[in-house]
Amino acid sequence: MPEAAILWRLVVVATALLLVVAGFVGLLGLGRAEWRRERPSRRRYLSVVARFGLAFLLVLTVTS
Repeated sequence: MPEAAILWRLVVVATALLLVVAGFVGLLGLGRAEWRRERPSRRRYLSVVARFGLAFLLVLTVTS
């Protein structure tokens, strides 16, 4: 059973890391849009925040 717990934690941490990388890519896209003086939608901002928030919750779940 401990192997299953380790595997589960590994998968959750990898997913959290993937969400953080996707969040940074989203931030770069938002920064590029702001630099070009475009108006990114509120949905783009919320998706970046949601990615970081979900990654944070996943890490909290694994460490508790």
